[in-house]
Amino acid sequence: MKKLLALLLSLCMILALAACGSSGDSSTSDDTDQSNDASGDTVKIGCILALSGGSAYIGELEREGVQYCVDYYNAKGGVNGKQIEVIFADSTGTPDVAVTELERLITQEGIIAVTGPFNSSVAVAMAPICEKYSVPFVILGAATIEVLEQGYQYTFRPGNTADTNTQALIGICDTIEAKYGDKITDVAILYANGEWGVSQSESFKTLFADAGMNVVFNESFEIGTSDFSSIITKLKESGAQVMVPVIDNFSDAVLFSRQMKEYKANIAMLACGGVIVLPEFIETLGDDANGIFSTDVWNADFLEYLRGEEAVALHQGYVDEYGHKMGEQAGMAWVAAVTLLEAMDRAEGLTGEQIKNSLETLKITGDEEAALLLPYEIEFGQVGNMVNQNIHAFSMASQVIDQEWHSVYPDEILADNPLVWPVISDAE
Repeated sequence: MKKLLALLLSLCMILALAACGSSGDSSTSDDTDQSNDASGDTVKIGCILALSGGSAYIGELEREGVQYCVDYYNAKGGVNGKQIEVIFADSTGTPDVAVTELERLITQEGIIAVTGPFNSSVAVAMAPICEKYSVPFVILGAATIEVLEQGYQYTFRPGNTADTNTQALIGICDTIEAKYGDKITDVAILYANGEWGVSQSESFKTLFADAGMNVVFNESFEIGTSDFSSIITKLKESGAQVMVPVIDNFSDAVLFSRQMKEYKANIAMLACGGVIVLPEFIETLGDDANGIFSTDVWNADFLEYLRGEEAVALHQGYVDEYGHKMGEQAGMAWVAAVTLLEAMDRAEGLTGEQIKNSLETLKITGDEEAALLLPYEIEFGQVGNMVNQNIHAFSMASQVIDQEWHSVYPDEILADNPLVWPVISDAE
């Protein structure tokens, strides 16, 4: 514990001196020198996030998580004997912009590895570029299955997938039955018609059916819709006990949640993370958010029970620096960054191939310092058709109780489970 506190003090000193990185000039160049020199005292890694546009708030939280992890490692001496410089670039949430920025980071900035993004469509666009330049890519948030089904050698995902998200929501239903005796058999799916929504809805249809649940409603909607009333009417007529909204636009999420209350839809919401677990979602809805469930793939509730006092102290260092808990976005940014930095530290050298080889054999177990803020171990392999997926990854899930997200799944990483049921009554 004393060692950790000393590290945190060193971290604070570094934070006062460290540059925050820059998105830089997004113009392209004919200079395609791929030397990416790692012979000096500092090595560069890239991080591509949506720092403007509709996902900008998420991107800023993810930036914090990556920077906190980099500063933590630099306070310990860096990786492979070198200090790390992280260079952030703004994808704007757009695949074309992300590809331009990624090539700039590789060819002009000399990064040797990259992490990010939140947006699934951006991750799908980045992966073949990383393959082309032999640059290791550790996915930060994108849950789409497609990106790892192409056989890429340089792309790795330590976190959740569309399938683990589905499994977590099924786990909530199983927990409700175990604790309260209510069996959930009929489910509705509503999804935004983007990359993530389509991928996630396909996983839902398959895995809910495998779990013996009936999908009684399955419909998409246009991102930026102005009225969900007709959809909610059909939802009420479907007979669904729970409904799963896959929504990646904040305004859509707020409007849909409010109209579900307004039209007294007696259907529990099992959401799919993203914008719904942002702090401002509860701030905007107030009491109307109470009772909502969601995948919440990183929530600090597991730290004390699963990892102990050192993990709590490390998380507190983040709270002291940034003024709020980590939450899903910064937490998953830490997961991605610690995976990449550990692989770099354990690699024989710092070429792209050497880092890739280290990622392929990487194993972070629960008793290691690197696992302090990890809800699971890290080890890459094949999962279904996905190559280089963490075989131990799962999705946590939470419920809004008294206007705060509390973890309710899985039981085995929690000291106790505060799940509240039923969450809606006809009398409301």
